[in-house]
Amino acid sequence: DEAAVQTAAKKVSANPSATEAQAAQAHFYLGKIAFDRKEYDPAMQSFNKVLQMSDNEQTAEARYLIAEIHYQKRNLEKAKQRCLDNNNDNSNYPYWVGKSLLLLSDVFAEQDDVFSAKTVLEALIENYEDKTDDIIPTAKKKLAELNKSGSSRLDKTNNFMDDGN
Repeated sequence: DEAAVQTAAKKVSANPSATEAQAAQAHFYLGKIAFDRKEYDPAMQSFNKVLQMSDNEQTAEARYLIAEIHYQKRNLEKAKQRCLDNNNDNSNYPYWVGKSLLLLSDVFAEQDDVFSAKTVLEALIENYEDKTDDIIPTAKKKLAELNKSGSSRLDKTNNFMDDGN
């Protein structure tokens, strides 16, 4: 029950006897509950505390959810930067790298940079190793939607992979 989880997580996060790992986990659950309720500011606060206190798979998910919050709030540049940072910061957690790349493709598509959106998805489909989760099917679906949309605007001047040369 969500209310019980929230109550327990608040108690743990406020308990001075809680370990840092316990407090981080409590903040993670508080952040997830707020995120699910679309209460993005408290979710962001909780996830930032997770980032300060831990470095595990929940931290990787929190990094992804921070990028998602920026995206939901239409702060596309911050969402893009967080997604790019997640590639390095979450390198031990390929699923969360994959989720961040899927979100990055959404950001590019929304910014009318269809070329970069497709490039991200194609690279993800080609290189993502776990064939059992939802990353590759989601990437294929998003790529098909981009191809079907008929958007032929391949903006090579705004290609994130271009080093300027």
